[in-house]
Amino acid sequence: MKSTVILAHPYSKSFNHAIYHTVCLKLENLDIKVFKHDLYEEKFNPVLSVEELGSDKSADILVNQYAEELMDSDFLFFIHPNWWGQPPAMLKGYIDRVIRPPYAYDFPPGDTGGVWKNITGKC
Repeated sequence: MKSTVILAHPYSKSFNHAIYHTVCLKLENLDIKVFKHDLYEEKFNPVLSVEELGSDKSADILVNQYAEELMDSDFLFFIHPNWWGQPPAMLKGYIDRVIRPPYAYDFPPGDTGGVWKNITGKC
């Protein structure tokens, strides 16, 4: 089995870092391969570019690596603080850039991605 563990906290002595290290160690002790990533330490760029938005691949090697590991994982862990009711922007950027088509989901040809098929938008 394989697992992806993502940490999104800038302070290395934070409680989130302690959780991250504990989770990774526990998984490894269970003989689960761990793809572990501290987004701040790895200097992940959370900004989604226009070129990347409509593409299957990114020019960013880290994005492609994260996506491939995610597809190969049986488990996914996000470890982050809750700031003003939300995760850090770093994690939102990871989600925008990695958890997207064609990796996490995709739209069949002709599908607009809308869920309200019966709504025409006319008043």
